[in-house]
Amino acid sequence: MKPPILVVSDDSSVQVFADADHAVRPMEAIDVLNGEYQVFDAHGLRLVHHADSDDGPIVIREAPGVAAEPAELHRFLRQHLLRVQEVRPGLVEIGPDEVDGSDLAALVAQMVETERRFRESTPTPRIRRRISGIGH
Repeated sequence: MKPPILVVSDDSSVQVFADADHAVRPMEAIDVLNGEYQVFDAHGLRLVHHADSDDGPIVIREAPGVAAEPAELHRFLRQHLLRVQEVRPGLVEIGPDEVDGSDLAALVAQMVETERRFRESTPTPRIRRRISGIGH
């Protein structure tokens, strides 16, 4: 499992976390049971995430024998970053053409940077930092 960990919600929004322990913090077990998340590592490896009941705990781990799916994660990151550019101009430091032409590693790096910029522009950065674990 190669950090950061990227969590894709049902609405195709993406959150980035320093590691699996940080990624489970904002998740709700009932949402995990309902299949509302997809979880990837930085290489596009789809990670298994599960909860035994609707009150947790939630576990994220690698699945043996599962190949990375970089194209799928790339698609999610591309869509998310382009949507962020529309809603919050200036938060994503690269332009739409660069997003379209970037490889997975560049998009993951841009997600980390976008998360950092968002955290700095949010009135409660300490709370965001504690949840994401990015930027410590």
